[in-house]
Amino acid sequence: MSDDKRNDYGIYLLFMHEFVHILIQEQIIEKYNVPQDLKERIVDIIGQELFNKPVQPMFMESFANSYITPEAIRTDLSGAVKKMMADYNAIKQQQNTPDR
Repeated sequence: MSDDKRNDYGIYLLFMHEFVHILIQEQIIEKYNVPQDLKERIVDIIGQELFNKPVQPMFMESFANSYITPEAIRTDLSGAVKKMMADYNAIKQQQNTPDR
C-alpha cells in the first residue's frame, strides 16, 4: 500500500471513529453517564464490527468487552450499555463501601 493510500485509510478510520462518537453521544453515552475509557472501547468495538477497523491495543482488556458484543451492536446497543453501566456502578459503589 502506498503512503498516500495508507494516509487516506487512516483519515477514513479517524473519520468513522468520530462519526460513531457523534451517533452515540447523546442517546447512549450521556444517557447512561459512560466514562471516557468505556466510551472509547464502545466506539472501538463498533468500529471493528461495522468498518473492520483495527482494535486499539490500549482498550483490548476492557470492562465493556463482555457487554458490547456484535449481537448487542446489531440488536440492542442501548440495552447492553444500560446493563454494563448498572454493573459498573454497582462494582464502583461496592469498592467505595468501607469494610465493617
